[in-house]
Amino acid sequence: MGREQREFDLQEYVGILLRRKWWVILSCFAVLIGSAIYTVTRTPLFETSAQVLYNPYSIIQTGASPVVQQGDVETQLEVLRSDRLLAKALELMKNPRVSIDQRKVERRRDTSIFIINVRSRRPQDAMNVANALGDAYIQQTLDDARNTSEQGLKYVDEQVRVAGAELDGAETALREWKETQGIVELDPAVSAQVARVEDLETQLKNSRGENATLLTRLREINRQRRGLAATTTKVSNPTVEALKGALVQLETQRLGLLSTLTERDPEVLDLDAKAANLRTRIREEVSRILAGQSGGSPESLALDAQQAAVETDVAVQHAKEAALQARLNLERPRLDTMPGKQVEYSRLQRRYKVAEDSYTQLLGKQQELRIERATQVAKAMIISPATEPRFPVFPNPRNNLITALIVGLLVGIALAVLVDYLDDTLRDAADAERTLEMPALGVIPVWYDEDPVLSGSFDEFSSYVEAFRTLRAGIRLTASGERLHTILVTSPSEGEGSSTVAADLVLTAAYAGSKVIIIDADLRRPQLHEFFKLPLEVGLTNVVTGTASLDEALLSASQKGLQVIPCGPLPQNAVELLESDAMPQLLETLSQRADLVIVDAPPVLAVADARILASLVDATLLVVEVNGTRRSEARMAKEFLRRSNARVVGMVANRVRTGAAAYHYVQGE
Repeated sequence: MGREQREFDLQEYVGILLRRKWWVILSCFAVLIGSAIYTVTRTPLFETSAQVLYNPYSIIQTGASPVVQQGDVETQLEVLRSDRLLAKALELMKNPRVSIDQRKVERRRDTSIFIINVRSRRPQDAMNVANALGDAYIQQTLDDARNTSEQGLKYVDEQVRVAGAELDGAETALREWKETQGIVELDPAVSAQVARVEDLETQLKNSRGENATLLTRLREINRQRRGLAATTTKVSNPTVEALKGALVQLETQRLGLLSTLTERDPEVLDLDAKAANLRTRIREEVSRILAGQSGGSPESLALDAQQAAVETDVAVQHAKEAALQARLNLERPRLDTMPGKQVEYSRLQRRYKVAEDSYTQLLGKQQELRIERATQVAKAMIISPATEPRFPVFPNPRNNLITALIVGLLVGIALAVLVDYLDDTLRDAADAERTLEMPALGVIPVWYDEDPVLSGSFDEFSSYVEAFRTLRAGIRLTASGERLHTILVTSPSEGEGSSTVAADLVLTAAYAGSKVIIIDADLRRPQLHEFFKLPLEVGLTNVVTGTASLDEALLSASQKGLQVIPCGPLPQNAVELLESDAMPQLLETLSQRADLVIVDAPPVLAVADARILASLVDATLLVVEVNGTRRSEARMAKEFLRRSNARVVGMVANRVRTGAAAYHYVQGE
């Protein structure tokens, strides 16, 4: 038969824990001991942290709009985690024997603050390494900035050298041409025309340089978009192109007016206002296009704003370039109509002037870079230095104790439930009733002292005696008015207390004034003669075999109204004796002499004796031991009795630990 699935409610779980409390206690104790050993044997580790603030922003001037460039914070996080920076930090400390057990660098969410955590066996080492990592990172950002300035300065130095050589060449060529041709001054008309062409060429050159810078910034914005896994956006539609065309026309008109008017003339100012309006419309259109393609994140929106500004400046520069080129194409041919020497002289002079301006500009840039290199500052700072930890973070005795206690409880509870589930013994009277599907006519408490009934110290107010009164009442109620003269008392297996229950039952009945006879039908291991301190020489076997009369075998016990038929000499053929015709005749005779005849039989599963006797009596009581009788054995005993046509009126739950449920009546209360 498969194991039955039992439904547990809260009360049953509490009962399990109470029954198996030692499993829980031992589990907690074992886990606590293991945790204590682990805690004591671990090397203590001390942890501290330093916080570093990184400034990811820098301002780049692109045309008329300064743009804020944001560095990659995640890249800086990887720099802080690199072994190279650790080596640099150790180099700054000048202590190769420093102890580092663990280091971790994290970024505080939605900020550019880095938290450097260091664990070490020595608290001072943890503090020193954390601060050294912060110092090394700050120095790294400073070195990077200086290297960038140094590289730019080297490039400008080279350009200054080249520009100086070009200026010297232009100056020499102009001087030699003057000496050869004897020309000292230009014709005013030629000079004015050359100045116009020169100014247009200078403006065109500057515009192209500005446009190159803007395109570089656009590439940087697209690189940042790729870093955010955002789509690179391209701004171009018919509206933008039409606005750009209109802007080119305005710039061309403006350049034409400036040939005869000043920048403060009302006509020029009117064109400037129209151009400003076109730039605003271009910016709005570009922003609208970008809004439709944006990923929606704050970083993407910031890049959209930057791109809108740069795209607008690019459109303005393109319009300006187109206008300058168109105007230059008109002015250059006019030089061809002027005298050749005057034109050549103007060209040499223009070359010298351009070279001089370029050289002067590069000298200014060179000075700016030198100042920038000298005044360069780091892009990071320590906002919270690490301090020396006072207590180790590992192992943590308090946390280990709490964790061990929780784990021990969980493991203990799991073991208790598992052991209880695997335990096939009957847990209590209710469990016995569910298993055997029969009523518990009596619940006999466990009694650790001497049996109060058999010992003769009969206390009619004790819970033990009251349990047998309840058993007698249960038997009478089960009979439903029918008189049960002969009752068999047996159990599934040996040692479950059926003989004691039978003896105490008849003694209790005798104390109540009934005339009772008890037969020791256990022809293999009889016990009743020991309980009642009677001889074993003459008994049941003699009566059945005819070697003694019933009166000779029927012995009186110390209790009035109680007679006992001992087992007698142990036979070799117990089954044959019980199956003989003399056995039912004996039971019939005894039922006429007494109010109640109790037959103490051997276990049902041990031998066939109980099954034979059960078919001869009026009723059978099956005694089971709580926490002793296995469910499978109890079911099998019930099935054997059923096949023997026995009338099992109920069962008795023996040796029940009643605890607070036990009661004791006091006479007079």
